[in-house]
Amino acid sequence: MFGVGGFMKQLPPDTPEQSLITQYKGPRLVVKAYAGTGKTTTLVKYAHNNLNSRILYLAYNRAIRDEAREKFPANVDCKTSHQLAYATIGRSYQHKLTGNLRLTDIAQAVNTKNWTFAKVY
Repeated sequence: MFGVGGFMKQLPPDTPEQSLITQYKGPRLVVKAYAGTGKTTTLVKYAHNNLNSRILYLAYNRAIRDEAREKFPANVDCKTSHQLAYATIGRSYQHKLTGNLRLTDIAQAVNTKNWTFAKVY
């Protein structure tokens, strides 16, 4: 990939529509557009124009998040929506996740003392 500096050097000038976003100075900015329309490129420019601001970039999946991390400057926190949700409320339910279940928890949940049954369940 390009890295932050190399990526910025390869970007074309803003379109009039992109300028409305890259020069925006309000408290919140949400950009909605179809795939391939230049959202990420526009937001990279926005982030570079606002280096003193903390910015959250939400990606649909890990691959998109990882690619974005290579393009954005350090003031941008790139996360998936699942990461954001887990950080906000998921930790409160860590103890209830199935990866933490013991065999005794399963046996109790299905109301059995048959360990063979609990192992299969």
